[in-house]
Amino acid sequence: GIPVARQAANKLLNQGCTIKSLNPVNTFHKSQYPSETELFFPGRVTLPPDLVITREIVEALSQLPPFYGLTADGVKNADLLSEIPVVKLCSGVHLADSDLTDRGFEAFIRNHPDGYVHVEGTRVTREKAEQMHHKFRYAAFHTDYLEGKRWLAIRQKTGDPKPDPNEPTNPDPETSDAGLSDSEREFDE
Repeated sequence: GIPVARQAANKLLNQGCTIKSLNPVNTFHKSQYPSETELFFPGRVTLPPDLVITREIVEALSQLPPFYGLTADGVKNADLLSEIPVVKLCSGVHLADSDLTDRGFEAFIRNHPDGYVHVEGTRVTREKAEQMHHKFRYAAFHTDYLEGKRWLAIRQKTGDPKPDPNEPTNPDPETSDAGLSDSEREFDE
């Protein structure tokens, strides 16, 4: 068959992306492509700043095997990245200084609720950050206005695993903010 993942990786590398692989441990870039004789397991994908995200780039990213991190700081058309199914498996997505909008931010939180989304310096508004923070109480994100790291703070304090997001929340801020940072407490009061 056709090595779809390797071809997709080569398309991305030709656009200036770098891909750190897990096995073999290596960093691939425009002048070093994945071997045709070894299995290819990407770990972290980094898109160059100012890269304009197109449907072709989205398709190539979608054809990669699951990877754990995406760094796309400063990219254009960042909202398109929220449509990539494999990104929901990422533990971290960095989109700082990109043109990500409220719509794209909400799509990342809805589609990828277990990951971390760093969107400092984007077009995400305070209102959308607050809305997502209250609507998705266990979403982990960082915006210019607030950090949504409630479950991470609780886990650090108690060692408990991430709670089930379907469990009812305690609407009383006086008894439910034990694990909140000062910036989160400010928005909950």
